[in-house]
Amino acid sequence: MATLIVGGIGLFFMILGNQLSKSRQMYMIGIRTPWTLADPNIWIATHRLGGKLTMIAGLVWLVAAIAGWVGAAAAPILILVMIAAGLVPVVYSYLLWRKVVRRG
Repeated sequence: MATLIVGGIGLFFMILGNQLSKSRQMYMIGIRTPWTLADPNIWIATHRLGGKLTMIAGLVWLVAAIAGWVGAAAAPILILVMIAAGLVPVVYSYLLWRKVVRRG
């Protein structure tokens, strides 16, 4: 049962990442930081990166499920992969915003 759950979560995040990379600027859905909401170009770049990382994280979860690596030892690693996929785009959006402000 755990294998199906981890595999399902992996598939979900792969689909979510695919849609995330195509999203347009809005206040309801997406990586909504002050920096992505301030500039449409930062929104697009951030969501393309976030979509790719979310798809990769989902793929890692799916491969872990297929390989049978779903025990207690794997859980912290799989969670860290997903946290990284969520935090890296936020930091990236801030760095892009700082670059734009400095050019300014």
